Amino acid sequence: MAEEEEKKEEEEAKEEPQEPKSLIEKAEFLAKELKEEREKGEKLKTELSILRSREILGGKSDAGTTREIPKEETPQEYMKRITGRK
Repeated sequence: MAEEEEKKEEEEAKEEPQEPKSLIEKAEFLAKELKEEREKGEKLKTELSILRSREILGGKSDAGTTREIPKEETPQEYMKRITGRK
């Protein structure tokens, strides 16, 4: 059990980036983080555009359409429709 806990602590320590000490190291560290975040953002942007294009091509998009609200039929309109009178 103690060995497993030590391994977990070591893995967590490896995953968490060490805080740099000098100003130059901090700048390099932040530049690296910024680059990684930009790459993630670009990847998400690409995935989103793919999903949007699939939605549009799939016909599930509401673009350019208006939803028709069903109109209730009055008794007079119903009578005219059933009997065929004008």
